[in-house]
Amino acid sequence: MSYSFSASGKTKAEALNNAKAELSKVAIGQPAHEIDRSQTETAIESSIDLLADDPSEPPISMSVSGSVTRDGNGEVHAVSLSINVYLG
Repeated sequence: MSYSFSASGKTKAEALNNAKAELSKVAIGQPAHEIDRSQTETAIESSIDLLADDPSEPPISMSVSGSVTRDGNGEVHAVSLSINVYLG
């Protein structure tokens, strides 16, 4: 199962909250992503923390995509995550 979404916010906190809301929508629509949700939230937060938090800067924007691959027994065999965060 794979997903992709964009989120933004005027501050780091707002951007993170908006990203978590989008990730929640993914987990509701694709319950297979409940397994990697916590790790994805942590990775997004860590990435956002690296950016400047200057109110004079443009809003924080991001794109996130990921996937989880399971075998016939439900065992996870591959996990992919891509996060791009930037000012503007």
